[in-house]
Amino acid sequence: MDTFVQFIQICKAISDQDIFYLVESVNGMNRDIRKYNLENKTMMAVRTIGDPNQIQNYLNDLYRIKHGQKISNSDHRDITPDESKRIRNLQNDADFRATIFYKPEFPVFLFMEEKRLLILNHPEEKIEFYEAGKLVKEVAINYTSNKKWLKDVIYDAEQERIYILFKHKQGTIVKLLNTSDGTLETADLIPEAFYSLEKIRVHNGELFYLKSNLKDEKELIRVELFN
Repeated sequence: MDTFVQFIQICKAISDQDIFYLVESVNGMNRDIRKYNLENKTMMAVRTIGDPNQIQNYLNDLYRIKHGQKISNSDHRDITPDESKRIRNLQNDADFRATIFYKPEFPVFLFMEEKRLLILNHPEEKIEFYEAGKLVKEVAINYTSNKKWLKDVIYDAEQERIYILFKHKQGTIVKLLNTSDGTLETADLIPEAFYSLEKIRVHNGELFYLKSNLKDEKELIRVELFN
């Protein structure tokens, strides 16, 4: 099962005979976008998103941490007491590699728009458009600097619209992303706080989510976003 999970990937976008994958490596810091053609059965590299310096720093520190794990005390001459203390502090969190150690700050998303691949390249703050595996257009975005951004987006595949989620004191603000210029327009205020993409869906201009009450009963709520 572990071997199978390592090789299987979820399709992130599809257009005619082309399906697109987003493959993460190096603790998620390196994102490879690949295109597979069902007709000729060929795989093509489209884009790699990642900071080489950050990845190298991660690998260097990972080596030091693994090396430090083999040292039973800080008296060895090949590691200083301060370095040993720093390593021990990192190791106090059992899941530090996955949760805090060089965790990528911004996600990357793949969508389709008019049969073009659209990449929400949040690390570099831009939208990228690709045709036949080649970059044809870039649009700057700036909402990644907003601390209220939930680092999630929802995609309406029927209308090919992208909505960005923000925290609000009264719930969650849903904003429509204009992919032609990178601006946002408020679509609605949802009186619920969402922190997971799994709890909310959008289809054909309507937003759906489950609301729980004190009796642990769930109610399906439908919100019509502007068209």
